[in-house]
Amino acid sequence: MKQLAHLPPPALPTPFSWEDWKKNITGKYTVCNDCDDRYTEICRNCDGAGYVKCCECGNDKECEVCEGKCHLNCMECEGEYRYENYVREVASSYTRYLEFKKIAISELEVYSLALKNSFSEKRIKRGAA
Repeated sequence: MKQLAHLPPPALPTPFSWEDWKKNITGKYTVCNDCDDRYTEICRNCDGAGYVKCCECGNDKECEVCEGKCHLNCMECEGEYRYENYVREVASSYTRYLEFKKIAISELEVYSLALKNSFSEKRIKRGAA
């Protein structure tokens, strides 16, 4: 039985930057005015500490609202334009492109290529010379 050699990944188009992806979808770079695209808000019950004082015994206990995580998902945008969603969209585009070219690659490999290609775009700052 012959084993196939592992071929290098195909050359894929460079995706839009994350900022341009958000702008194409929403028409603006900053999407959520409530959280300024951080997608989380500090828990108002524990003020970001992750614990509250027990009203009965006075000892610290885990905050029941945020479950000790100190923050909650933004209720306004619910993280719809997160970086992870951008990478999934790039992977989805790559999958369609590879199917069109009749190239078979596993989903995990397509996702890792999308992550690698989009990560280089994330570090670029708008307006830098």
